Amino acid sequence: NAPINHLKYGSTPAGWNTSGTNAGDASVLYLNSFVDFTKTDAMVLSVPPSRKQYYVVNYLDNFINTVGSVGTRTTPSGRMTSYLLVGPESKYAGRRHVTIKGFRYRVMASDTNLNWMMIGIRADSLVDASDPSSTASVFQDVNKKFALNRLSTFAKNGNAPVYPKRFVTSPSQQQIKR
Repeated sequence: NAPINHLKYGSTPAGWNTSGTNAGDASVLYLNSFVDFTKTDAMVLSVPPSRKQYYVVNYLDNFINTVGSVGTRTTPSGRMTSYLLVGPESKYAGRRHVTIKGFRYRVMASDTNLNWMMIGIRADSLVDASDPSSTASVFQDVNKKFALNRLSTFAKNGNAPVYPKRFVTSPSQQQIKR
């Protein structure tokens, strides 16, 4: 439901919604995105701290090869972290880290222009909504802390993520009809 180069935020476990593209796991909230470097310059993925909340960001190229894996198991952190996503033609493609206008990024360079990102966040659908591990709490306190921005937008905002005005997108009438 989200446009190319934007995140599709999932507010309910995939097993509970009809627009879910993932297996019906009632303990995971998903975010999805397709990144197309023929339509954009570099992108910045901002992720929340991962020490106290389990999540994994699978960033895959057009052939389903892993470009990067971010999260609790691979890159635990106690603070928000931002990654520079670039395509094969980018001047940053051969670098692991880059500093742009005083801000240091880890670089995730893909060999393909079209890429897929799937983010899974652990949430407990069987506890009361007020519980910090509930799907409602995790959506509000973790899910909404992920951002995907153009590098120019991120830099213009003082090297900080710009979040969408609406986190839940409804299917269009054409999608509903289909």
